[in-house]
Amino acid sequence: MSIRILFCLALILSSIAHAQKAPGVDYSSYDIFQMIMDQSINLKAVEIPVLGTNREVPVTFGAEKEGSSAKILKVMSPNKELFENFLRDEENREFANKFIQEFIAGKHRQKNVVNSEGEVVSLLPLNAELRNLEWSTLSEVDYEAALKKFIETFPKSPFSFIDAKTRMDIFRQAGEAPSLHKSPKSNWALYTGLKQYDTWEPLLGEAELYIELGHRELNGGWEVIFKPQKTYAAFEKMQTWFRTLLGSKNNLFEAPGHQRVVMPLIQHLPEENKRYEDRAAEVSRMIQTYIIARALKGKTGVLGARYGDIHNDSDLLNLSTSRGPIRLERNRFYENSIGIEFRAGMKDEVVRRFVQAIYISRLSRNDMSDIAPLSSYSLLTRDVFDYDQYLTAQRLDLSSKIVKKAISNFTNIQKHETNNGRDTHLPIEYLMPLWPWENAPFLKGKAEDLKRISREFIVKLAELDNPTYNDVAELLSAWVTSSDLIRDIEKYLTPQKQLDQVTSPLTVKVKEGGIDVNKIDLGNEFTARMPLKLKGEYDANGVWTSTVYDMTPESREQKIKAVAESIKENFTGSREGVTKIDTIAHGHSLAIAFNFNDAQNRTWRVEWDGISRNYDTEGNLVEGSARGGHIEIVSPKYNPTMEDISAVYSAMEKEGVIPDYKMGGSHINIDYTLFEKNPAALARFLTLFHSHRGIIAFMFQHMNRLRSAEPVEISQNLDLKLRNFNGTAEELATLLYKEKYFNQRHNRKTRYTHIDVTNFMGRVIPEQFIMPDFDVVKARFTGGQGWAQQFRVTKHTKLEMRLFDAPANELEAAFQIKVVRALLNKALNETAPITGKVEIVDHEAYVKNPDLAYQALYKMAQDLDLKVDDYMPYVMNKIVVNKSYIQSKFYVPWKDYADKNYPKIQDWGSPEKPRGSNNMYYSTGMCKALFN
Repeated sequence: MSIRILFCLALILSSIAHAQKAPGVDYSSYDIFQMIMDQSINLKAVEIPVLGTNREVPVTFGAEKEGSSAKILKVMSPNKELFENFLRDEENREFANKFIQEFIAGKHRQKNVVNSEGEVVSLLPLNAELRNLEWSTLSEVDYEAALKKFIETFPKSPFSFIDAKTRMDIFRQAGEAPSLHKSPKSNWALYTGLKQYDTWEPLLGEAELYIELGHRELNGGWEVIFKPQKTYAAFEKMQTWFRTLLGSKNNLFEAPGHQRVVMPLIQHLPEENKRYEDRAAEVSRMIQTYIIARALKGKTGVLGARYGDIHNDSDLLNLSTSRGPIRLERNRFYENSIGIEFRAGMKDEVVRRFVQAIYISRLSRNDMSDIAPLSSYSLLTRDVFDYDQYLTAQRLDLSSKIVKKAISNFTNIQKHETNNGRDTHLPIEYLMPLWPWENAPFLKGKAEDLKRISREFIVKLAELDNPTYNDVAELLSAWVTSSDLIRDIEKYLTPQKQLDQVTSPLTVKVKEGGIDVNKIDLGNEFTARMPLKLKGEYDANGVWTSTVYDMTPESREQKIKAVAESIKENFTGSREGVTKIDTIAHGHSLAIAFNFNDAQNRTWRVEWDGISRNYDTEGNLVEGSARGGHIEIVSPKYNPTMEDISAVYSAMEKEGVIPDYKMGGSHINIDYTLFEKNPAALARFLTLFHSHRGIIAFMFQHMNRLRSAEPVEISQNLDLKLRNFNGTAEELATLLYKEKYFNQRHNRKTRYTHIDVTNFMGRVIPEQFIMPDFDVVKARFTGGQGWAQQFRVTKHTKLEMRLFDAPANELEAAFQIKVVRALLNKALNETAPITGKVEIVDHEAYVKNPDLAYQALYKMAQDLDLKVDDYMPYVMNKIVVNKSYIQSKFYVPWKDYADKNYPKIQDWGSPEKPRGSNNMYYSTGMCKALFN
């Protein structure tokens, strides 16, 4: 066992010995997952317990970081012995003499040296006789004696007492050491001597808290070994401290590339141990798969990694492996322990936190009933590492000749990195399209789609003539993107809060004698992504030129129909009676839609929405350009129950279509007839929403959805009049139109707001603005062709809340509805003045200062009688998601982009005299009928 491992072992055992009692032994994996997210954001240290262990020992976290630059001087120092040896070396004597004399005289000193406890640490008293020595004239014996006395003045960690500039000068052979430029031999002696990193120690101060020792790499570089931390918050603080200190003014230093989690192994009876380890191995297999898929998609160079061998199923089942994208470590640091070393993917904060949270939450709780045992299906068998071209061809319905050529093209390419000086070829197991994905239970709904794009991949690879590393990296990236396996694995691994853990997820408390808002009819639009994600080619201006991978027209229609059939089956027990319908929606006729009736004879619609498409300058659809999109499930006008919502979500899971906040939204529609005789309640509803819209949007609206649901600017006049409104419905409609309660932007639809009140305002909208829907995409391609100052007014008595993302699961869908019901409850059943101010929708502010988001959440929960704990996970999730989005190099705030490309039109005329039901104007043409 190496010295390095012995040190790590001692550190972990020391950490365990001093661990405080871990709380919450009855936590679920969902609770632990949220705890880790909380610690990563708020840095509130809580030890994470391991269920079922005799010792209440927490999970520990460690890391290692390699490098070669002088930045190491910011955190570590040669120890006293190494520094003494350097100063003693005859070839460094001229520099040493000058440095020592100047240091004794008070130069080159670091001011205010403190230890990790914040206590001042001073140099020990200097021997008086050293002050007057002429070091260059000393005999060897006298020099040796004087040097020892000089070194004794440093309590420890000599560089802690030497200023940063001088440290850098020594390391880089510059600045105050001019003699080092005179002799190349001296240069090398100094550089080599200081590279004995195994004997370095942390600088005094914070480095003592986080760094244990250094290690010298074979290439001469350094590796920092961090102390294991007992909480995830401390682990996050450690990384932030290190990356900030070694970073530049505008950029953080790279995160530690190798990170480790170690925990006690849960002890059960033998049979239960076997079941636990089988599922733990599956979690590890999927973590490895996830890291590889992420790396291939991002073209990070994982194909050329020196220690990138993928672990097969049998190795993973032992919970102990060699080096690879991950390394499983059983009993490595102490008896009856398990651990994982993440050796790839750690530079991406989102990936790092996700895989670490998954491993910890699942294995520390033995909460894996929704995870398949690894032994229940094969994915990474030895066959994957030694493909039989004939069996592979048969499985993918291809000729063996094509498969052979594709594999040959791949394996003939050499890695970028070398292994002990020898070039090696790309490992065949990285041909991810050839893995038997049809075996994975969580991918059953899209198995045929994956097979199809895998066939297309193999054909593309076989057609290449002498492909390069970059050629195959590009092909693999495109395949991973379209397969959308990353999202599938995230869905599969992420622990979910169970419905039985929540009290009243869908309903709110109504005071005695009040209007039961839980019985008010609503309408929903649920959305889910297609099994495959569009992967296209685009020109320099971002305009689509061709499709690489996508659903075929036939497979797309089959999938939409299958979703409709599965939902109907959940409602009625039969898949029969699903009917394809003709529809014109969103200003175009591309939609594919199916209707069916449920057991209560309510009509549902399932259709293709969010369709990407191109037009020429004349407004003609470019042939073959209709692509991408998602599946939208439109409910009838109904009173939604958890059974209704579960019927939708279980069908989506069965058919392999997963909701995704990036793919479509979730509209909630309210029948406004209940406000016709009580318009003051509608004014209250809007005022309440305005006072909480910042946090509601932050939780449930991704920043990219602002383009389809923009917050309306609320003037002081509108806010005041809504708070004190006591007029008629006609007067309220007039007020809203006067105040431009709609989207005013050129080339955008007026209903692209958080709440679309178009139908309610329809009675006063100027007649010339009421017209059929238009195609917003066509308008973009044709410089506004088809666009007009337009409102789509229909007979449906609905207010449409458009801001919501597609809920990831039935519980999130319920919580979105519950917020709406809570707003309705306070609007309809209370009359007290509303005190909250209009909230600004500012996602960036909440990301930069999460406390603002928490304050807004507490205020909303108190005001609407909701539970903070129900909604806090959505706040924390969006802090992570939006932070990543804001940090993207493509990010531009929507308002900045929209003001430049879609300027607001100011002249919308004046509201007309209110029209009655007998003389209303409606838009012509078919519109999507949410309310039947």
